[in-house]
Amino acid sequence: MKRWRLYLWSQRIAGLIFYILSIISYATFGLLFFRLRVVGRENVENLYGPLIVTPNHKSYVDHFFLMAALPFFSRLLPARAIAADWLFEIPNWKGGFLVRWTLWLCGAYPTRRGSGLDVSLRKPLEVLRKGYVAAIYPEGGIRFRPGVHPVKIGAAYLAQKSGAPILPVAICGIEYLSWRAFLFGRKKVSVVWGTPLYLQPDADMVENSECIRSAIAELYEEHSESNAEAIRYGTDKEV
Repeated sequence: MKRWRLYLWSQRIAGLIFYILSIISYATFGLLFFRLRVVGRENVENLYGPLIVTPNHKSYVDHFFLMAALPFFSRLLPARAIAADWLFEIPNWKGGFLVRWTLWLCGAYPTRRGSGLDVSLRKPLEVLRKGYVAAIYPEGGIRFRPGVHPVKIGAAYLAQKSGAPILPVAICGIEYLSWRAFLFGRKKVSVVWGTPLYLQPDADMVENSECIRSAIAELYEEHSESNAEAIRYGTDKEV
């Protein structure tokens, strides 16, 4: 069997896995453990790759919220994501095998921090050039406090190299997630889908990164109850 056919079948299998995961995510994260509210679902109903999905990052389970918030059998699946290196290095006796298996199901790639953008983002760039979807958390890590924090240049780099548009996404209501809130809190979580954003190909990557941050922040500020409370009571927050 030719190589391109193997790749095609691998993508079909990955897509099926993601469809199943999206249904499981909706049943668990959308109904059982949380009360999920989806805003702007119509913005993604007819979207397909190449596309760069850029959500803010508030918890270790954000990717499952994204899958739960997508329409069933969405053309954005499978979406390849980038995960922290240390998640791939957890020893087996600490559950590392289960974590790596979950990351594999989610189509995650290690960040390879310190190797340079051309190395750490090589796999997502290949995915985009083949017409599929890549997800990257532009803040560069989990930010537990309310607000959308300063972003890295990785998403802007992918957009510049691939020409793919950016899809800003805001995840609201999951700030300061604890095990008790996860199991018993049924917190109200909102996933807000924006509209595709095309960056200026000749603009500085720092400027383009700020455009991405601003687009996510606009969605977050409009729909985040925790952000509104922080403003109401004068709580320190970063935006």
